[in-house]
Amino acid sequence: MVFCRWLISGRSQQKRLDSLLAAKANYTKEDSGKVMLLIDIAREYRKLKMTAERFKYAQAAIDLGEKSRVLSPLPPIYNQFGLYYEGRSDFEKPIAHETRAIEIAESFGNKKDAAGYSLNFGTVYQTLANYPRALALYQKAANYYIETGNTDDLANCYINMGGVYIDFSQQTEKALDFFARALKIYQNMA
Repeated sequence: MVFCRWLISGRSQQKRLDSLLAAKANYTKEDSGKVMLLIDIAREYRKLKMTAERFKYAQAAIDLGEKSRVLSPLPPIYNQFGLYYEGRSDFEKPIAHETRAIEIAESFGNKKDAAGYSLNFGTVYQTLANYPRALALYQKAANYYIETGNTDDLANCYINMGGVYIDFSQQTEKALDFFARALKIYQNMA
């Protein structure tokens, strides 16, 4: 039964992908419609676990979006690239991708996404032991989360900030302060 569902699901995904690829072949304009089509194709390749094709179409969407100034759908794509490269310990590429994701999200006033990208990006700098930059990004994310009332992710910022400070023997009090802030948020949620 499970195998049948998997087989049917795989076939329907392939069918959708084939349909999108056919639409792309017939789509001649270089506009927002094509950017969204390329993003949809990349998503279908993701579902099929075809990473090389996924990133080929995601990069094509980025290139066309930047060229045609269709920027609003691009931050999640930049973020996915950043997370992908970060997961492979290739830290130069996430820096460029995450920076662009934050820039675009902020240019559209999208505080929720800018906060999430800043939080993700802070972990890259923390991994690279660039603690001042990591803290600056965590603080940027925390400020956005305070503005938007997102206490769940604010607590995560505080935990990450405490994690930076705990590594320095002279900064234990700051670490404990941030951990206490996170704990207070979690207690208020319960």
